[in-house]
Amino acid sequence: IGFGENDITKYLFLKIIDTVEYIHDNNFCHRDLKTENIMIDEDFNIKLCDFGFAKQNQNNSPFVNLCEGDSNDSGLFSSFLGTKGYMSPEIVHMKNYYGTSNDIFSLGVMLFILVTGLKPFVEANPNDTFYCYINQNNYEDFWKNRNVNVSDEFKILFQLLISADYSTRPSISEIKRSQWISSVVKNENLSKCESELKKELERRFSIVTRKKNLMKQSIMRNAFNPFMKKRPIFTVTKQFYATKKI
Repeated sequence: IGFGENDITKYLFLKIIDTVEYIHDNNFCHRDLKTENIMIDEDFNIKLCDFGFAKQNQNNSPFVNLCEGDSNDSGLFSSFLGTKGYMSPEIVHMKNYYGTSNDIFSLGVMLFILVTGLKPFVEANPNDTFYCYINQNNYEDFWKNRNVNVSDEFKILFQLLISADYSTRPSISEIKRSQWISSVVKNENLSKCESELKKELERRFSIVTRKKNLMKQSIMRNAFNPFMKKRPIFTVTKQFYATKKI
């Protein structure tokens, strides 16, 4: 379930882009931004994780990782990596790309999910029905068929972030100046937004924990009930770990 359009969502997205801005300002790109890589600690603070595909935006980078040596003299990358659904169309079509502009595209996908609870499209490929509208700048049909209730300010920001033309995607500082999020950026009472966000995250965490515990109890009862048909232990284990995806 998405967070909807409110100050909590805007503050959450602001925290995420603040982190990405720090990475970009230090001449790095993440290259695998996605909602699954946004974590919370025991105090419900936002953390960005999984820097396995991160890369410094310089050819003489001393930074060593699995993707070392995939850049060229123009500062473009060529490695086909990331997560399906979050990768920019440049990567999907195996073209050279800028790491920072790919991060911005991924942020657009993340923003859509945070607000609506849905993915905007399956893959940034013209063969994908919903991305086809974006690739053709046919946003009227995209929003009509996507059937989500969002503001015009949100639509404008999202369309810029996932633009098929990477050169038109905004920087982090430009995102902060957008109409959709600027009200929270200028908000003097950010501590209240942070407090409300933590309460909402705590509430959602308790719901997920309760559901997982109930599912675990149900599986274990059925597994050891003498009147139930016996099932191999690996089937029970598989069902238990499947609940972790809830």
